[in-house]
Amino acid sequence: MRSNLYSFAFALLLLLINGCSVMTESECRMADWHTVGFEDGTQGYLSSRIGVYRKDCSDYSVVPDLEAYQAGYQLGLQRYCTESRGYAEGEQGKQYKGVCPGSLETRFLSGYQRGYNVYQARQRWYAIKQRLSALRQDLNSLRTELSAKEHELIEQGDHIQKRSELMDSMNRLRAREFQIQSELFRLQSDARWAKEEYEIIRLRNSR
Repeated sequence: MRSNLYSFAFALLLLLINGCSVMTESECRMADWHTVGFEDGTQGYLSSRIGVYRKDCSDYSVVPDLEAYQAGYQLGLQRYCTESRGYAEGEQGKQYKGVCPGSLETRFLSGYQRGYNVYQARQRWYAIKQRLSALRQDLNSLRTELSAKEHELIEQGDHIQKRSELMDSMNRLRAREFQIQSELFRLQSDARWAKEEYEIIRLRNSR
């Protein structure tokens, strides 16, 4: 019996963490609503989440214990609404839903803003890295196309019109190649600066 209760508790915990909004009949009937509220509070969910449980469990004629849920939820917020948790949420770019009571919100937001600053700096760096990767792929494809046209030019022999068309096409490709190389050079510099900025902000804000 105890092992079954542990299995259910673990399943319910996974349900809450993953944000799933469906409770099964056994979960509804066996739920400790104080614990459910506590877990929701520690995850920073809105207390209105119990409305989802009420709807799910109504199919099985089960009514959640609102008082027990709210009591557990408030305890959970005490664990969630800390400066360190705020930093962790911000650093992951998570949205703050305004759940912390006024007495705790100041500390939470202090940590959240520091963490979010780190998140934004990291995103700027990653965006540049992604652009660099895309440009390098474009450059490789362009050079492959240019090489193919060079071989085709050799095969044309004395076919003046076709050779002229190929030359025009190759000139356009070389112009684009120069543009990509120039942008790559600029972005490589930007990436170094963005990484340095990220490291500085991360070290400064993690203290």
